[in-house]
Amino acid sequence: MIEYVSKQATALKPSTLVPSTSFTSDPMRFSVSTDEFPETDIVTGVLYYDTHSLDLSSALAGKCYDVFHTCDGLVLGPAWTNSVTRSLLVQKDGDKIVNAVSFSGIDAGDAELVGGFRCHADGLTRSTKQSRLVWSLYDAIVLPVSRIDAASSWSYSAAAWRQANGNPENQIEIFNGVSGRMVDVTASAYMVGVTSAATSGFVGVGIDTSAADSSQVKNPAAAPNTFPVLPAWARYVGYVGIGYHELRWLERGAGGSAQTWLGNGGQPCGYQTGILGWVVQ
Repeated sequence: MIEYVSKQATALKPSTLVPSTSFTSDPMRFSVSTDEFPETDIVTGVLYYDTHSLDLSSALAGKCYDVFHTCDGLVLGPAWTNSVTRSLLVQKDGDKIVNAVSFSGIDAGDAELVGGFRCHADGLTRSTKQSRLVWSLYDAIVLPVSRIDAASSWSYSAAAWRQANGNPENQIEIFNGVSGRMVDVTASAYMVGVTSAATSGFVGVGIDTSAADSSQVKNPAAAPNTFPVLPAWARYVGYVGIGYHELRWLERGAGGSAQTWLGNGGQPCGYQTGILGWVVQ
């Protein structure tokens, strides 16, 4: 048997895993809705698997949890030690993943892992374009993610990375209980200088940090105080690893004179910067 903790090296390929008939004859998608594939943003205190539901009222904000399927229905596992580390060891057992040790009166091997979630508030989790906090072991799908800033514009010139508009909400958050789930996001920026000389500005994608850019391909902004203006973009494609992660929309000025960064520039029909892409859950 291969034991799985929170290490990226212990990658699983969920599409190859089918639970035994001792639990269910037809593996389902663990979901925020009775619909396995809801095409809308959902905030909920109840999660679903097959005909079973799980009440999240005992789950705490900022904590990550595994969910197991047993002969008696869905069971909540203990909270993870931290955002990327399980407190309860799980292991592969044939064609499924099960608890490696006993918990809550359930013997080792008697509970099958089907998914998990992170709470953004006590008793609540969500799957929205900004917060994909529920993952499923089976029937993993591509889900859209995005975040925009409602501000028309803001000023920033320091030659240092920060979250766009200095706003900690300018990010996408995701949670996955297995590795091997890909992320693809692109951040954009539109910047205008204050003089007739072109000024540079930069946009990036920070993985769990606002101090460094992790994007692999990028293009800087270059603009005077008049048109033409060269917009900036940066793209990150890869695996961020098991657990909870933040994909932060970053910006960096050129130093010196102030630069104006646009959200929608007061023209929502023509402008909108932000971070956009997809994740697998």
